[in-house]
Amino acid sequence: MRHQIKASSAPGRVIVHRALVSTWDKSRITELAKILIATGAEIISTGGTAQALRDAALPVTTIESITGYPAILDGRVKTLHPAIFAAILGRDEPAHRAQLSAMGIAPVDLVVVNLYPFESRGALSPMNEAVELIDGLAKAVALIRAERLASTVSSKP
Repeated sequence: MRHQIKASSAPGRVIVHRALVSTWDKSRITELAKILIATGAEIISTGGTAQALRDAALPVTTIESITGYPAILDGRVKTLHPAIFAAILGRDEPAHRAQLSAMGIAPVDLVVVNLYPFESRGALSPMNEAVELIDGLAKAVALIRAERLASTVSSKP
């Protein structure tokens, strides 16, 4: 299996082969992606974040190309797919590696998301917009919860 989590030569560090990057606030996301790419990481991403990375001429693999499904329900459902969650949840142990390999799923070593500023935006928004923000929070929290080793979460990147 090409993607395996391995400790680097520095204690407490992990080599990132594949990172899922999906952020609401895209400020400085290209800088982070450049660093990850320079270390050899593949970036997988969702709609707006993928577009921001493409606009910066950075290579990015879309979630849709991994899942085989387009984003649906106005973008509400894109990362909630077994090919994504299994890639995040799989452990670096023989049984999990074999199962992922058999399914053609490459592990995700790093999840980078940030949370909508619900406190400042949701409270003042009409109900339908507040619900959209809550949906976005739920998806980000699901990705954070699924991440098994190295999550980067920032509400103020």
